[in-house]
Amino acid sequence: MSNLISLLNPKTNSFNGYAPAATTGLLTAADVCAALSYSGMSALSNELIRFKHCNEGTDSRLVALARVMVQTKPDAAKQYRITDDQLTLCALIALVEFCRVPADYKPSGRSRAVYAGVSKTFWSDRKLSKLVDSFGEDIKQAYCEGVYWFEAQFKNKRYSDFDDE
Repeated sequence: MSNLISLLNPKTNSFNGYAPAATTGLLTAADVCAALSYSGMSALSNELIRFKHCNEGTDSRLVALARVMVQTKPDAAKQYRITDDQLTLCALIALVEFCRVPADYKPSGRSRAVYAGVSKTFWSDRKLSKLVDSFGEDIKQAYCEGVYWFEAQFKNKRYSDFDDE
């Protein structure tokens, strides 16, 4: 998948197509754009793929996506006894940990406090870390769903409506 998405990167060195298998023709950036638009994935999955692989996400779009994710957990603020702003902050930290950190990153209370822009004593509450982990699992699930639908566009299976006759 990363080879296909790399065709959308404006800094790519290869302007040629990419052949995922010997039986298929070359794929171009237009094919990848069409696959993203016709894949049938959710808006959240589409945004996550674009943030992770295409570096299209600005900070304002990341905050807007965090607010959308907060709406998927309407009772979390009452359950964890935190404010809505803290809930949005937890979702934003989960998004940053998913999209913007290096591969060898290990989450810790100190690093999460730095990403949140708060003191470590504020972040010492374990329920906030559990909430970030919960948002992280939701993000990974939505991302995997998007990858499945994206890769399904390039499967070399052809179904015919006339097989039953």
